[in-house]
Amino acid sequence: MSNNIVMLILPAVFILAGIGIIIYARKQLAEAKASLQWPEADGAVIDSRIGVKMETPNRNSNNRTSINLTPRYYYRAEVAYQYEVNGVKHIGDRVSITDVWHNTQAAAAQTLARYPKDGKIKVRYNPEKPGSSLLEPGVTRNARLAPWGGLLFAVVGVALLVFFYYRHVPPF
Repeated sequence: MSNNIVMLILPAVFILAGIGIIIYARKQLAEAKASLQWPEADGAVIDSRIGVKMETPNRNSNNRTSINLTPRYYYRAEVAYQYEVNGVKHIGDRVSITDVWHNTQAAAAQTLARYPKDGKIKVRYNPEKPGSSLLEPGVTRNARLAPWGGLLFAVVGVALLVFFYYRHVPPF
């Protein structure tokens, strides 16, 4: 692949990814704000546990582990609940608008403590789509930060484009 194509494709990937992240994040922010006005239904927790995700170290082209040999673990509260709207039963599993992973099991356990199995809860549901629900309405920190991440991607893409352009344009 020629260098000229790479100089166009790489920045374009960053710019398009950034735009995509911004669009998705704005949609999530709008839903988070709207969730504050959603009606409530009585519900019950049917399952409550800590979810674990492990990230293993990356391997480089020589099949050697790069930087760190220790896998990283992340934890989140996984809560399944049921509720009823207009005589129709629904099952939900969102605690908040964004999926929040914690570095420690204790942080996830704090959220989980609010939703013990078989506990009675208030569920917020989207009146236009009653199957869409959550337990903690409003904007989360992750929802606030996501558009900035998208903007960062787009800015890096533009910076790469400018860098590649000026690197290959002959001086006057």
